[in-house]
Amino acid sequence: MALETMHKDSYTVEFSCAANSGVYTDLASSYLYVKAKITTAAGGNVGADIQVGPSNLWMNALFSQVEVFLNNKLVTPSSTAYPYRAYIETILNFSKDAKDSHLTSALFYKDKAGKMDTVNPLAQDANVNTGLKQRHAYTRESKSVAMEGRLHSDLFAQDRYILGAVPIKIKLVRTRDPFCLVSSAENPNFKVVIEECLFRVRRVNVAPSIILAHSQSLQQITAKYPINRIECKVVSVPRGNMSGNQPNIFQGGLPNRI
Repeated sequence: MALETMHKDSYTVEFSCAANSGVYTDLASSYLYVKAKITTAAGGNVGADIQVGPSNLWMNALFSQVEVFLNNKLVTPSSTAYPYRAYIETILNFSKDAKDSHLTSALFYKDKAGKMDTVNPLAQDANVNTGLKQRHAYTRESKSVAMEGRLHSDLFAQDRYILGAVPIKIKLVRTRDPFCLVSSAENPNFKVVIEECLFRVRRVNVAPSIILAHSQSLQQITAKYPINRIECKVVSVPRGNMSGNQPNIFQGGLPNRI
């Protein structure tokens, strides 16, 4: 997929996949590749004794919003809660074996229970947060780390191919640097630099007879893709409250699962 715009200090990354009637697109088997590093605010390398590391599931934590366009029409709900959705889906939908193996490619290392408030990646012995320490090992001293994983978007969770004649555009909006970093420094002032960002698209060659049959059908009806719509909503709960009432959270249809 062609990279339209991305600069090291840019807060948006856009990909464009041109229409090609001869092949279909398998979004469920397409992956995002990101190469990033942590630097000082001035762009210099971070020292070995500096207490800063990446937050969990770092590849997804780098982006606050993912927008998918088909035929230049936005088909995903606009939400800035993308990293929360990615983390919740990873925690709930995958087994321990998956979390300990292929999900580490997106820098997922589960924080140690009871030590999630430990934000010093250099802590030792009983005070160590093993998940943070493992992630920090990849990024310490401004080392570049390459990550790859799937995007957590409704259209990427369905197994049907996107018609080849449909152009696809994906827009990723960056999170603020303090959100995706963990530090116990007194005056943390660090920056995340994305050095490379690619989207690996899986294209599928389809028999000409099937393409012709689809083209004839599209003259009478439109293409429809069944998806499970997932929405993340953010509400504020005062500290100390054990219960609360949030009216009008859902507008229109009611969710199947909360």
